[in-house]
Amino acid sequence: MPKQQKLLLIILDGFGIGPTNEHNAIYLAHTPFYDSLIREYPHTDLHASGTFVGAIPGQIGTSEVGHMNIGAGRVVLQDIARINHEIQSGEFFLNPAFFDAIEHVQKHNSSLHLIGLASTGGVHSHLLHLYALLRLARGQNVPHVFIHPFLDGRDTPPKSGRSFIRDIEQELAKTGAEYKIATLMGRFFAMDRNNNAERSRAAFQALVKGEGMKFRSAEQAVQHFYDQVITDEFIEPCVILDREHTHCISDNDAVIFFNFRADRMRQLSSLFLNAPEKNEGSTLKNVHITSMTAYVNEATNASVAYFDAEIKNTLSEVLSQYSLAQYKIAETEKYAHLTYFLNGGKEEPYAREERFMAQSPRVKHFDETPFMASGAISEEAIRKIESVDFPFIAINYCNADMIGHTGNLPAAMKGIAYMDACMERVVRCALRKEYTVIVTADHGNAEVMYDVASNTIQPAHTLNQVPFILAAQNKEGITLSRGGSLGNIAPTILEILGIEKPREMTCESLLAHAR
Repeated sequence: MPKQQKLLLIILDGFGIGPTNEHNAIYLAHTPFYDSLIREYPHTDLHASGTFVGAIPGQIGTSEVGHMNIGAGRVVLQDIARINHEIQSGEFFLNPAFFDAIEHVQKHNSSLHLIGLASTGGVHSHLLHLYALLRLARGQNVPHVFIHPFLDGRDTPPKSGRSFIRDIEQELAKTGAEYKIATLMGRFFAMDRNNNAERSRAAFQALVKGEGMKFRSAEQAVQHFYDQVITDEFIEPCVILDREHTHCISDNDAVIFFNFRADRMRQLSSLFLNAPEKNEGSTLKNVHITSMTAYVNEATNASVAYFDAEIKNTLSEVLSQYSLAQYKIAETEKYAHLTYFLNGGKEEPYAREERFMAQSPRVKHFDETPFMASGAISEEAIRKIESVDFPFIAINYCNADMIGHTGNLPAAMKGIAYMDACMERVVRCALRKEYTVIVTADHGNAEVMYDVASNTIQPAHTLNQVPFILAAQNKEGITLSRGGSLGNIAPTILEILGIEKPREMTCESLLAHAR
């Protein structure tokens, strides 16, 4: 295969390979162009979950993990696997960042607050990590511990929150201490990443000022919203009364944020970490913050339990070393994935790396706007392709993932069909300009929209494999290896561009003739 000097990478977020049935939005959607790519060009399937991407066995794939593996060219050990291992080994219970928080409350005779997503989805957090923190607090005789759970309903079934609350209550009872749930709310408010400041503000005000609906128990709060056909993700900030008292975050308290995934914790945590004038009227003083991982790169007063391991020689770094201009295009919902995570956790762009961010629709439910920002992304991609100024262009279409999370099958089909039409214009333009085009995905989602076993919508990611298609003007003689994973993508891109992969990229190219 002649070496190509220009390459377009298209990541179809949440676009997995699933059973061809009535619950598969990708199979049901009108996608004539994608179907033609499968017919006409070499393609293979890639693993995108579990140990293939550095997570624990049976763990669904995610956008963060997927993009990080795609850009790293190797299997990147994920935070959930690392934390689970340290809980088992006992190292977790010796982590200095946790003791910073514990010693702070012991010094000031104050309260410890544990804040994060109450979920076993394993995408942003895991309840086992919360339970380990409870064991640590009890073992250190911390007298006042309050839990502030965010309900999921996105990486877990939409009404699983009540059972998670019951599980938490059971764990609290096991401690034998007066540990309580103080607030709760859906992740829609607490974990926004799309610059909807009013959502983060509502969460913050509940945590700090006790503003929100009042209930006498966490389960009563959840049931109140279920009765109104409001599922876990969208439950409004609630305050749980303890004999008419609230247990909000106060002066001299300490907070441990236990989500290990950073992107959906930055907005909320920044209200605690930033300058006082940004704290929405808060007058909190001397509150210690510990986060499970580093939520922000700039120096803050927060203690960090688990720093990211440095990932050297990612795809973007290598392209920069060879002075190749690169351009990345995504909408706000996926901008961090195509930049920060694809670059191995590096925020700042490399030399000759440029970026474009289209605004995602500002709506409560993305099934209201299934086209997302695919049109704007495509227009920008075509402009840059026609300029021939960028040997490497990467774009992310998020329709399958963002609409898949809503569980709305017709809307997902509509969004995927529109994405297909947009992708056709981009790919045809790229092929005319002699780009090699790779179409792939970071994880599955929209191929499974309903769980027959539980008789409910299935909004979460999946364990399914994802497609990898290589389209080029000269496709003769191209054979792709089978059994690969997302880590094989960067070495493949480098080979196509005529660049030797660095030794840190331990995965191989998918071009079978190279063996």
